[in-house]
Amino acid sequence: MGNWLLDRIRMKLYTTAQIRKWEEYTMLNGRISTIELMENAAMAIYEYITHREFFSEVFIFCGTGNNGGDGLCLARLLQRNGDRVTVFVAGDQKKATENFHVNMQRLVDDDVRVVFLSQENPFDPEAYEIDTFDLVIDCLFGHGLNRPIVGWMTELITQINNLDARILAVDLPSGLLGDEIAPQSGAIIKADLTLSIEIPKRSLLIREHKDYVGQLENVAIGLSPEFSATEACDWNWYDSSNALSDLRTRNFYTHKYEQGHLLLVAGSRGKMGAAVLCATAAMRTGVGLVTAHIPSCGYEIMQNSLPEAVCSIDENHANISQVTIPPKTQAMVIGPGLGQAPETVLMLRKLLRETSIPMVLDADALNILGSREFLDGIPEGAIITPHTGEFERMFGTCNNTAERITKMREMAAQKKITIVLKEARTMIAHPDGRFTISNSGHNGMATAGSGDVLAGVIGALLAGGYPTRIAAELGVWLHGEAGILCSMDIGPFGYLASDIAFYLPQAIQSIHPDLNIG
Repeated sequence: MGNWLLDRIRMKLYTTAQIRKWEEYTMLNGRISTIELMENAAMAIYEYITHREFFSEVFIFCGTGNNGGDGLCLARLLQRNGDRVTVFVAGDQKKATENFHVNMQRLVDDDVRVVFLSQENPFDPEAYEIDTFDLVIDCLFGHGLNRPIVGWMTELITQINNLDARILAVDLPSGLLGDEIAPQSGAIIKADLTLSIEIPKRSLLIREHKDYVGQLENVAIGLSPEFSATEACDWNWYDSSNALSDLRTRNFYTHKYEQGHLLLVAGSRGKMGAAVLCATAAMRTGVGLVTAHIPSCGYEIMQNSLPEAVCSIDENHANISQVTIPPKTQAMVIGPGLGQAPETVLMLRKLLRETSIPMVLDADALNILGSREFLDGIPEGAIITPHTGEFERMFGTCNNTAERITKMREMAAQKKITIVLKEARTMIAHPDGRFTISNSGHNGMATAGSGDVLAGVIGALLAGGYPTRIAAELGVWLHGEAGILCSMDIGPFGYLASDIAFYLPQAIQSIHPDLNIG
């Protein structure tokens, strides 16, 4: 695997201008033409559709740019496969790209049915029997679009959205601008499935655009991997290949202290479940030892629930009032179920002031920091794991995801901390300006205690010696992958946070089946 301490090359979420540079670089260095790239894109989409989609007939709406050219290539492949295909071409052919014209001639040669649409000859849905069992493919505009759609095509998009059929968008739902992460409106295709070419475009990953994007998948078309080595980009996409690169194998002769000693400061009367979940997740992520500092009311709960944990008992019965850090502690998690009693607030301020051990701050630790304006007390280098509500209590109200991204990046840089913002697509802002979105997770994870599990996973990796950046990114990915495994084995929802913790070893094994060999 190489030296895991080295900074890894993540999949970069380039701007649309950079994607055009990437395409040009590939053509120049790979000696491949634009037409051949279009054929690659069409074949990738064709393979996806024919293996995963069920349909009676296919209707493809093409613009006159390169995205439309992809659609023409795709239509030819589907026709040769024996599928019934109708192509609608929308736009001024006099302004069409040269590659569009080449693909149009090829389409004519294959005798594919083509209908030309314009302001004078608009689309009439009643003239075509398009129903639930058909597939409508949107190839009107791709990432080259740089302004909202106006004119007669706004009505065309409304008509496509009103069709009683499954809609698949190629690259981007037409009308959605690839770089714009602020909420967009106007004429935009509402897709059931979006197949983004090579990498996700930034706008596809934003909560406010979910009704346009539908299910999101990537298809690779062979753009040069060498481009990433020289083209800078501070937006990254973390997927299974990164997890494989980052996760370490174990030496056969390892012992528990090499795998890390984690101190968990958590729990209060009525909230001991959070402490148990966090400690369990840390153990199931592979940490060598967990010492749980808990109030005395939680002793029997922790010992009965997780006998593998070492219990450090606070002198206070209901809350935590003071902490002594055990020898050989390599990382800390502070906050799950902690409560906000006055003595706990004082304990937290003192602990943060006096320790420099790598740490994760979660849940009530964040509520204390946010509600009492103790933000300057967060140690540099810490990882904080707020959900949206906790984040806004700490840093101020944001109107949308774009504003939250801007704010979290500002705060991470200003306070020199790592911020893990728990969302459907969890986002991570690093103090050096880098920003990562994780490609893992499942909507069934929206359940009580899921965040406590995440804190335990990240804490375990920190205690095991992973650098802060990798601990945060790999931890988020493992947590999300465990949720996906739950959905596949237990059901789409209704599984518990404790189930997510249970599946963590399988999430690790899914990355590298031979981790037991070392």
